Amino acid sequence: MAAAAPAQPGDFQAARPAYWFPLLLFGGVAALSLPLSVLGSPRPPTGVAELSAEIYPTITKAMYFGGGSATRPFPFPLGWYWVGALMAGQLLTGAWYRWRDRRTGSQTPLRGYLVTGLVLAAVTAVLPLAAWGTPVQVEGPGLNTWSWLEVFRLGTFALLAAGVSLALLARSGHNRALGIITAVYIAAVCLAGFLELQQAFVLPAFPFAGPAVLLPAAVLLLSGLGALASGLRGRRR
Repeated sequence: MAAAAPAQPGDFQAARPAYWFPLLLFGGVAALSLPLSVLGSPRPPTGVAELSAEIYPTITKAMYFGGGSATRPFPFPLGWYWVGALMAGQLLTGAWYRWRDRRTGSQTPLRGYLVTGLVLAAVTAVLPLAAWGTPVQVEGPGLNTWSWLEVFRLGTFALLAAGVSLALLARSGHNRALGIITAVYIAAVCLAGFLELQQAFVLPAFPFAGPAVLLPAAVLLLSGLGALASGLRGRRR
């Protein structure tokens, strides 16, 4: 009987799930938003008057420029963070799949994934600009405007965009496991966003990232670690 051919490095790469990388990447940037926003905003304002008149002249400036005031505190610009994190996640994931394709001799269709992801990143950046001249208010209709923009400032929209990208990867690769993980993740994002919006009807004292972002981040990180561990076990066998 002929001896079996020795396994090649490419065989191990092919056997290991590729989707662990985008799961850990998007989960990491989601979790990182909370400590970054706290470290970038060392001292909270001392009153609602100061908050509305000086630190936050308009809603969009609060998201992208930390308020537009030269005095402390100068909040971390979460608006740009989520746009940058979404774009970097899309491009790094595309590069990862292309590298893996060269190692395994496969060809993952990524054009639709990249185009859709970059379009969603652009929408994430542009839509809040519609509220450029809207002042922050602690009562009246302006408060509702701020509340709905929380889905951009707290990253809910960007996290949903990441979920769309993961769903496209699952569909293009006919990957049922990634599809199930993505469905659970999107449900976690919607739940976390709903909880944050419930809090947003009372103007937050300071624009930290919402702790609820840790729920979808945990789904991605735990799923990514599980996929990576499964691949490593398969390689040892």
